[in-house]
Amino acid sequence: MPSGKGISTLCVLPPTRHAARVPLDRNGLQILSRNQCLKLLATRFIGRIGLSRDALPTILPVNYRVVDDDVIYATGTGTKSLAAARHQVVAFEVDDADSEMEIGWSVVVVGIPRELDDRDLRREEARELGLHPWIGERAPFLYRLATDRISGRRLVARGMPPGTPDGAGPQPVRTPGARRRPAPAQSSAPGPSRR
Repeated sequence: MPSGKGISTLCVLPPTRHAARVPLDRNGLQILSRNQCLKLLATRFIGRIGLSRDALPTILPVNYRVVDDDVIYATGTGTKSLAAARHQVVAFEVDDADSEMEIGWSVVVVGIPRELDDRDLRREEARELGLHPWIGERAPFLYRLATDRISGRRLVARGMPPGTPDGAGPQPVRTPGARRRPAPAQSSAPGPSRR
């Protein structure tokens, strides 16, 4: 279970001198490989499910784990379980960002969640990982979302080369005294004096 301690997934080492070019999208974000996306998914335990509720988009938090390359999440009776029962396509998103360094990443999985039943050995494994609804302990459900449709993007710091295919940077390692956002410039226009 991730504890929130240790090295952040945003802090990575510089690439070797044999670094290859990383594919970029039209906005200059690194396009992450499936393998990179799965590795990043496994570093978190809270994600967001995007679905349709009463014909309107809704985004709800959920605790999850990655088991056999699939997203397994827990929920009680409600919107998320109803979406799965209706075989509704959902989007599952996980991200991390550092606003001071202006770097971050996002991974999205799209698919139809399937309820795990007692015949599925992964159900017991998921429960052992601590997956359960954080509220509404009655009627807990476990769902599997296959990662057949997975994509991810990484934002690297301005002025840094795009990095390597295995996601090893270069991205700045956050250290005390690292670059901070400059304070807004003070206006030099004359204004009312304060006495």
